[in-house]
Amino acid sequence: MDNNEADGMPIHIEVADIPSTSGIREIEQSLEAESLEDHGSENPDKERPTRGPISKLDATLKGLMGEANLRYARGDIETAKRMCFEVIRQCPEATEPYFTLSQIYENVNRKKYKGYLLLAAHLEPSNTGLVNRLAEVSLQDNNIEGAIRWYSRGIKYYPRNIEFHLKRLELLKQRGMRCSIIVERGVYSSIDFFV
Repeated sequence: MDNNEADGMPIHIEVADIPSTSGIREIEQSLEAESLEDHGSENPDKERPTRGPISKLDATLKGLMGEANLRYARGDIETAKRMCFEVIRQCPEATEPYFTLSQIYENVNRKKYKGYLLLAAHLEPSNTGLVNRLAEVSLQDNNIEGAIRWYSRGIKYYPRNIEFHLKRLELLKQRGMRCSIIVERGVYSSIDFFV
């Protein structure tokens, strides 16, 4: 505690210990473990909502990405790009900067848009939003085979996602393939294809 004076009045300033980024990660992991223990007594057949992937960015890089997204939203595109590239330089395995760059290039440069979106999807293959967006981009480019592959990838990570199954089946029918579906308890459990 520091003692200072301002206008003859003593001021007491307390300096708190700020946990390091590794300390924050440990706290998040312990809270997540406690949360999983608390939910263990619930019905195991009932699917629990997932929290989503844990970011690979530390607190400072998350802040920089937040600032980059704000700059992009305000129209300061060049600064947003530079911030994203800085995050990529420091943490190349993070998905967030690639996704933001794909949004920046979405209406400007289609080739770069698809490239950054592909990078984000390969870094986080279980993100159904990215998988769905890439499948839609493939359809816009009249690449039905590519869309089928992306929906198949989505089904691999989320086999209970009926929307992906239905879209994939529709595309396979467009390609002239006969499909048979085995339905079990209202969920598509397997799909067999005959060419």
